[in-house]
Amino acid sequence: MQNPQRRICEPEEVAALIHFLATDDSRFVNGQAINICGGATAGLNGRSINALSAYPD
Repeated sequence: MQNPQRRICEPEEVAALIHFLATDDSRFVNGQAINICGGATAGLNGRSINALSAYPD
């Protein structure tokens, strides 16, 4: 599977998401699984994502 951004995320990008989720700015975000994948799972349904995670590149 190819990542459209052609790179892996940086630790600072994960930290930025965690920071956002810990603030009041995210008060209407709930019950979500947020993929930090650079778009690699765009257009896939949950079943496809689960199948891909079982067979890494």
